[in-house]
Amino acid sequence: MKLSLLIFAALAQASAANDVVSMLSSNENFSTLVSLVGAAGLVEALSSTGPFTVFAPTNDAFDNLPEGTVDELKLAENRDMLTSILTYHVIDGTFLSTDLADGPVETLNGAEV
Repeated sequence: MKLSLLIFAALAQASAANDVVSMLSSNENFSTLVSLVGAAGLVEALSSTGPFTVFAPTNDAFDNLPEGTVDELKLAENRDMLTSILTYHVIDGTFLSTDLADGPVETLNGAEV
């Protein structure tokens, strides 16, 4: 199974053009992720001043999920699960891939990666 995942540090400033959601929205490869961020109600939180590091799955990664998974995650009754999944992919602060080799870091949902 091919996994498509990009890691980037969003150095969000006060300017709206530099927040995580704006950065993701500017790239068509993240349109599924952006729609899920909206469904989870995380747009405001991820549009705030960071910095955040996001393990951002591309549309190709979502295409590899079983059929119907993305639509199921968007349902209101699955919002808590979706929020947990998405916040697992975000770290508060700026981390490069070389920083991750130094040991685990805590994600916004409290898990360590």
